[in-house]
Amino acid sequence: HDFSKAYLSYRHRLQAEVRDLNRSKLGNKAEIFSRNKFEIGYKPHKKYSVYVATELRYQIIDIKNVQDDENWTRARFITGIDYQLNKAVSLGINFLHQREFATKTPQYLYITGLECNVNLNKLLAKTEKKSKKKKETKVSKFPNKKSTKPLIQHNEATSE
Repeated sequence: HDFSKAYLSYRHRLQAEVRDLNRSKLGNKAEIFSRNKFEIGYKPHKKYSVYVATELRYQIIDIKNVQDDENWTRARFITGIDYQLNKAVSLGINFLHQREFATKTPQYLYITGLECNVNLNKLLAKTEKKSKKKKETKVSKFPNKKSTKPLIQHNEATSE
């Protein structure tokens, strides 16, 4: 196996969430938690990659459920496949299993996800490159044999 095609990644997300804003006295208090995602992937082909990941959530503050404070409360297990459509766009499908623990009413979720990722920097760079190339060079498809004009003309030299 070619291990140079494998990768590891880590992502940390600090998240504040407000629920029931106008429904309760505590609705304006934020729930704060830390999300830590670890991913292992493999890219057997330049267009495809497969991965498995786990995300652990650490509850920092939950004003409504104080017993959950400073505790690990949720784990997500994810597996998926991504396909690179072009340099700027990728498509993916994944399966996520979520388990809650250390809470009075744990939930278990099973989610299938479809995703489309667009890298705006690459998309804009690609568009600018095409635009710049069009402005720099004008190519004649049917050059006149009697003409002394070159086949490729730069816009600065063209007086049209």
